[in-house]
Amino acid sequence: MNLLLSLSGALPALVGMFIVHWLDRRRPEPLRTLVRVAIFGALIAVPVIIVQLIMKAFGPDQPGYWNSFYTSYFVAGLVEESGKLAVIMLVAWRR
Repeated sequence: MNLLLSLSGALPALVGMFIVHWLDRRRPEPLRTLVRVAIFGALIAVPVIIVQLIMKAFGPDQPGYWNSFYTSYFVAGLVEESGKLAVIMLVAWRR
């Protein structure tokens, strides 16, 4: 059951990678670079989670609009997108 759950969590990412690879078929990126980006993209989740937990601990405590805005845009959006950008810049941009 856990294996099926894990595979279902990875399925959207795998489908997205297949679509991007198919759309880029005329001038494809090297497969090694794509695999490295996927691996480092998965590994960046650990530091991103740690930063998010720290930011959430020092963020606003009471429920309301400001807490929702802070959580959505700063804790989730800014940190996660920065992690993705870091992986692209450090792993794939120079290749």
